[in-house]
Amino acid sequence: MPSHSNGDNMARYIDQQTFTYSPKREDLILLTDANGGSLTIEAWTGAEWVTTDTVSTTGAQQIAVKGLKVRFTPSGGMVYKIAEGH
Repeated sequence: MPSHSNGDNMARYIDQQTFTYSPKREDLILLTDANGGSLTIEAWTGAEWVTTDTVSTTGAQQIAVKGLKVRFTPSGGMVYKIAEGH
């Protein structure tokens, strides 16, 4: 469930989220606050989920998402945000 309590108008997630991105949307910015946890990022191949990355640090990174269905699964205390446009 998203939360906007930090005042930056970007949803904060603490649970699994799945987004389908347009072929026009090439990338996004992922912001993470690890809190001792991790975030698994997976892409849907049409037949199965394939892990593309696991993040266990606090920071920001750019992720290519053009035309993909992407699943974000946090564990532990991980909190993550996805820049506008998802």
